[in-house]
Amino acid sequence: MKNGKQKVEKGVLEKFLSHRMTAAEFSTLESKVFGTPNRQKFVFKNPTKAKLEEIEKLAKVMDIEPKELVQRTKAGFEKLTAKELLQIGFEFS
Repeated sequence: MKNGKQKVEKGVLEKFLSHRMTAAEFSTLESKVFGTPNRQKFVFKNPTKAKLEEIEKLAKVMDIEPKELVQRTKAGFEKLTAKELLQIGFEFS
């Protein structure tokens, strides 16, 4: 961990998605979730910077809970606030 940032393996989000989606479903992510090809490429390279709405849409498309997506891929890890994490099911003690 450098400068308080957690290192995430490159491509971890893409690998996770490829095991759970068909190629046809994967090709529709740009329009359904990210909006632009540049944003999709950015989030795939930096999953920790995904926005809450992207995480929620992606989880819905994949038919999983947003919390599971965050736990397995660290998606949104740098961007999500404590309030947003509570909103998707995380608990703090």
